[in-house]
Amino acid sequence: MVRSIVAILVTRGMASESAVLMQSQASGEGSLKIAGSSRVDKMRMNSKLMEDAYKGLLQQIVDSKSLQDPATGKPYLPDKSFLDIVEQQFAIMKTGLREEKSANEKILAGDHAAISACNAARDAAFPNILNLQGTMQSARATHASCRGGEDTDIDDMETKCTAFDAIQDKCDQNNIGVNQDWYAVFHENDENPLKTIVNAATDCHVAVEKVKVTASTCDGNQDDFKSAYCSYAQQLETTCTTHSQCYADTLQALRDDEVTIQQLERDGKAIFRTIDKIKCYVDELLVASNGGAMPSQAAINTCNGLQVDDSSLTITYPTPEVKDDCDDPHHSALGNVANDMATASFRPGAGNWYNAEMDGLTNHDKLNADETC
Repeated sequence: MVRSIVAILVTRGMASESAVLMQSQASGEGSLKIAGSSRVDKMRMNSKLMEDAYKGLLQQIVDSKSLQDPATGKPYLPDKSFLDIVEQQFAIMKTGLREEKSANEKILAGDHAAISACNAARDAAFPNILNLQGTMQSARATHASCRGGEDTDIDDMETKCTAFDAIQDKCDQNNIGVNQDWYAVFHENDENPLKTIVNAATDCHVAVEKVKVTASTCDGNQDDFKSAYCSYAQQLETTCTTHSQCYADTLQALRDDEVTIQQLERDGKAIFRTIDKIKCYVDELLVASNGGAMPSQAAINTCNGLQVDDSSLTITYPTPEVKDDCDDPHHSALGNVANDMATASFRPGAGNWYNAEMDGLTNHDKLNADETC
């Protein structure tokens, strides 16, 4: 009876477990992860059944002190050639488990490479961001410089127009000693009061026209600055959002794979240890089938307490690459954007961007209103 059970377990169990290994290997890098935990569970259970069957067979022989079943008179042991095949299958299974370990390590390596690729993509996008930042900073300086000149021009205009306004009775003929046709008798001489009035009016007019030109130029510069900041802010936000999502997704994929692979590693090691125990029992049977010493209880106890080194299936789980801070001021390879932050809540038309950027430029109420990107 025991012999028939062993034969069934060997022919079906070994074939099933070898098929699991070959099937998972054929599936590519997914290895046991793709094959599924249910198959690994089946493989582990089959191995445990085989261990119990061989241990039971040895125990039967030890208890009966005979290689033959007292009830039937038939040998307990299958042919030696059959046991040799069993031993060969053990080697195949252990090799398969080591290959599964390597395949799972490749899965982890792929996950880590994907995480690194997120940071690399961020790095690759940053030169363009820094170019946009440089364009924005140049536009900021141009606008600030223009507004400074505009303040000077406005101060000059106010001074000159105030001087003109300060002249009293500019149209009073008594001031120039002529009749109502005083404007027609203007003479180019320093003593003529009309010359002073005309010159003051001219100075005021020229100053006003100059302010108009400067104001138009500065308003255009402000629009250019706003546009440049929007381009910079949008590209920075897009890059950082993409980077954050990429890192979160790939890190989660790594964590999911780690959980699965850690379980598969534990199961694989359990199978590996069981195989060595089964082999220990089979070795005792082979000795007996070759005319050697009869199996003993001590031999059974030795196999049962066998300490198996399963370190060849140990998988290393590296620490994933740290997520880059997208605006890290200490990112030596890329420069920094920390002094010119741009987020959804800090950009033209959002947050306190306008007050922060226009600080010191608000004299004379000359600025364009804040506008969204």
